Amino acid sequence: MKYCEKCKVKISDPRERCPLCQSELTKLGDGNEERTFPYIPTVYKRNSGFLRILLFLSIICGLVCLLINYKFPIGIWWSLIVILGLLYMWSNILTGIRSNRYGIGKRILQQMVSLGLVLIGIDLLTGFYRWSFNYVLPILFISALLAITISSKLMGIRLQFFAIYLLIDGLFGIIPLIFIFTGLCTVWEPSALCVIISVLSFVSVFIFADENTRGELKRRFHV
Repeated sequence: MKYCEKCKVKISDPRERCPLCQSELTKLGDGNEERTFPYIPTVYKRNSGFLRILLFLSIICGLVCLLINYKFPIGIWWSLIVILGLLYMWSNILTGIRSNRYGIGKRILQQMVSLGLVLIGIDLLTGFYRWSFNYVLPILFISALLAITISSKLMGIRLQFFAIYLLIDGLFGIIPLIFIFTGLCTVWEPSALCVIISVLSFVSVFIFADENTRGELKRRFHV
């Protein structure tokens, strides 16, 4: 028998954490209890193969960018920004699948906006070398888009519950087009890639949307 100090309940089960609040349980019995709840694998265990493949691809991507950056230097280690973008994506994925499943998209978008503004401010205060517009913001938008999509798939969330966040992030991802035409960025390739990925994501939401998703979008946009 075990006891949860937070919920004030006794639990006859060999588990280590309370099934209600996930707090650690205090042992009261001799530890020979039989399992009363069915074993439910965690998100990590259900998707361990996919997560390992994704981690492997992320490492390969980072190493390839480092190699290209080393072989063809352009005066800035843009590959490090790519690696930071990958770390940002993984941070959002790991945080998202451990918390409220339906707040993943909103939380990632909030972090993306706040982090983007902070980095723009740092760029402006350190001489404005435009690295924030050339590399950081496009990579940040792409990373957030991937984080929303992957986290939602891992959590088994239907498209209608995160489509709105994909659309919003897709709109953010088109902003680098303004950077190109206004001259805010001097290296246009990352911004162009961001715009292409965002447009594809934006279009895919409408292509793969079912009736429930279309209804949710109409309700959100009041149309």
